[in-house]
Amino acid sequence: MKMSFSSQRSLACIFSKPSFSSNRETLDYLLGASVFFERSGAFLFSTAFFVFLRNSGVNPELAGERNFIKSVPLLELLDITDIFVIESELLASGYNTDDFVMPITILNEKIFYEYMRRYTDVIML
Repeated sequence: MKMSFSSQRSLACIFSKPSFSSNRETLDYLLGASVFFERSGAFLFSTAFFVFLRNSGVNPELAGERNFIKSVPLLELLDITDIFVIESELLASGYNTDDFVMPITILNEKIFYEYMRRYTDVIML
């Protein structure tokens, strides 16, 4: 049985931009957080969500990555299912929820920050 969210030690990983040369690091931070925290979430600012797009336009082999996008479902296996994107930034990019490799939660900016404050620890990556 999981503890209620308010009593868990939790980590909000905040990503402010995509890093296609280090996509693996993005996944590693989230996977590592799952070991030390009962709950981990990713808050994706600006264009950071590009890392989680089905067709980001980046050839993984050219970026020095090996099948990164195929590794993203590991997040769901480790109960890292809190992936948040600001609605206005997603709309401005022309993408929608169907373009992602895993379910994401779209929030308006005010709610986005309210959700972030629910986490006990925050790291900006």
